[in-house]
Amino acid sequence: SLDRGDTLIFFTDGVTEARDADGRPVGTAGLLAAVEHVKHEGPQEIADHLADLAQAGDGGQRDDIAVLVLCRSGE
Repeated sequence: SLDRGDTLIFFTDGVTEARDADGRPVGTAGLLAAVEHVKHEGPQEIADHLADLAQAGDGGQRDDIAVLVLCRSGE
């Protein structure tokens, strides 16, 4: 169950296997750092940020990139 204010993020491995703008693999650590950076944003902004991160590389991305963010409202 999700408590008020909780956020759940689903993503495909194409996100963590992508390369960032510097050519380094995003990996789990990069994904967590990116989430930390936008964790107080809304679900669309979080999803957009993660998708942008995964597509920031040299265009050689060959795997699927999908992100789904669910936020339970604090009300």
